[in-house]
Amino acid sequence: MAVTNTNAAHTARWRVLYGRVLRHFERIFLSHEMGTRKPEPECFRQVLAYLEIPPGQVVFVDDAPENVAAAEALGMVGIVATDPPAVERRLGELGVVEGPAPRRSGYGSGS
Repeated sequence: MAVTNTNAAHTARWRVLYGRVLRHFERIFLSHEMGTRKPEPECFRQVLAYLEIPPGQVVFVDDAPENVAAAEALGMVGIVATDPPAVERRLGELGVVEGPAPRRSGYGSGS
């Protein structure tokens, strides 16, 4: 899942630019379609309703501390994304990933 604060014009553009990456997401929650945005609690409530699992089983990763704090206030596990290795370490500590992720050269390059 992904949750993004965006608008229709930006969505159309990044779907073209990042389609190869986006295809790996089951669903992308778009603020302009949801009628709410991060860090508003309703944004996270809509995602939780879709997931149909307890908030404590959801890991929310974002580069904005205020968004992570809002998710944590609803019971989600939060990670402030400072850099990829730090996120990967924390996901490993939580048992979400095992071992290091494969390294790729150039984000979105497909190599």
